[in-house]
Amino acid sequence: MLTYLGKNPIYIVLGLFLFVYLFLSLTLHYQFNTTDADLAIYAQHVWYLSQGDIFGYGNTFKAFNIFGDHFIVHFFWISLLYKIWSSASVLIIVQTTAVVLSALPLYWFAKERLKDTLSALLLVSGYLLFYGFQSAAIFPFHGATLSSVFISFTLWFAYKRKWLPYFIFLVAALFSKEDVPTFTFALGLYLFFMRKDRKIGLITAAVSLVYFYLVIYQIMPFFLHGQPYTYLVESQNSKFLNPIGLIKDFFIPIEKTKTLTSLFSSFGLLPLLSLSYLFIVAPFLLARFTSPVTQRWAPWMHYSANQGPILGFGEVLGLENLVKLAEKIKIAKRFVANKIYFYRFYLSLTILVSILIGVYYQMPLYKLLTPNFYQTSAGVVTINQALALIPSDPNISVATQSGLLPHLALRKKIYMYPHPSFAVNEPRGDLQDSDPIQDYAVPDVDYIILSKNAFHWRPASGKFDEVLTYVKSLPGYEVVFDKDATVVLKRK
Repeated sequence: MLTYLGKNPIYIVLGLFLFVYLFLSLTLHYQFNTTDADLAIYAQHVWYLSQGDIFGYGNTFKAFNIFGDHFIVHFFWISLLYKIWSSASVLIIVQTTAVVLSALPLYWFAKERLKDTLSALLLVSGYLLFYGFQSAAIFPFHGATLSSVFISFTLWFAYKRKWLPYFIFLVAALFSKEDVPTFTFALGLYLFFMRKDRKIGLITAAVSLVYFYLVIYQIMPFFLHGQPYTYLVESQNSKFLNPIGLIKDFFIPIEKTKTLTSLFSSFGLLPLLSLSYLFIVAPFLLARFTSPVTQRWAPWMHYSANQGPILGFGEVLGLENLVKLAEKIKIAKRFVANKIYFYRFYLSLTILVSILIGVYYQMPLYKLLTPNFYQTSAGVVTINQALALIPSDPNISVATQSGLLPHLALRKKIYMYPHPSFAVNEPRGDLQDSDPIQDYAVPDVDYIILSKNAFHWRPASGKFDEVLTYVKSLPGYEVVFDKDATVVLKRK
């Protein structure tokens, strides 16, 4: 075993990153820092699938079956894992494994193109330090992040022209999320026009178009009760008719430029020297940076994850092109006289840049360097005591806050409270300090559990004490636990 690992150091690197990311994500989860969006939402949905509910309501977070929000076919096999361990942690483990495994095809590609194992290992290390993956680690499940592994293997097998596994992973990528066909369509065009793989490119583009049409215009509207796909409605398709406005919209406001700079800098700016992979990643970037929704083009959450593998492959080709360009410039030629040393030097700098970007954005990986991260607080102990009072019976309904929802989601009825959906005078947003808590109705549930020691964005922190006081006075409930700003109420 040791001899094998010595000859294949990539598995040591992947194993280390898998351990670190799993430890980070699961620790944050059990410290009650994961949320309803999207872990609890998907945890309940997959639980329903594990119970055989496919076409029913299947979710209490949204007013429709979650397949109308994001169409992730992989949930069907993931639901089988719930037969082994019925927990939201399953989703965390699946996603983390997917991210780490997405580095394996990139390693093979880099090793073959750069002809140096150490350079490939450095590139993969920088790739797995990418802030987009770190951000996804505290947003513990989404189809966009899951798709990274299937996109990576699809690109590898396309490069190797191994078409049977290529199509297997192409389909797996399509099944990850409903927007993946935009990427695979671009990939099909690339194969047709640039790689001259006419037949494969044509089939890829055609399959992508058909799948996109069926999912976006037929399947998802079915689960949305006949309404159009939500994110298609909010898109800015009209801007494509105005190229100048489109370019402007890519960089303004300045936060977009900042995110784009961070995105490409994480890969040493090298994908900018690989036009083919810029073309392939363009659909994801267009959808992201032309969206009017701020969180789409911010550096947080999962919105950078699906671009990671494509930019990683582009980084390899960009590094090769950089050397070729330097060789044509007399002053720069001596810096690339030894390609291998230049590769190692540049990729080491890229790792440093990735680390600095992660520190700048205060990404979660660096929490591992703080002693407090390894300490179990008294508040966490108290929450676990409170949770033990909530029956595991899936027919028992519960209302709670964002940070506790993933731990209680495997039941038929679970609600966030207070939540805009329960505002008496709609439309109303999240509960703010100036809002009276009485304006947010309490869901009709068997149990209410709230804690100041768990993550919550509804209400704002300054309002939480008032919320605790209010729920303890509810006439239809009795307080069965009240300790350290953590309360559990049971219906009388």
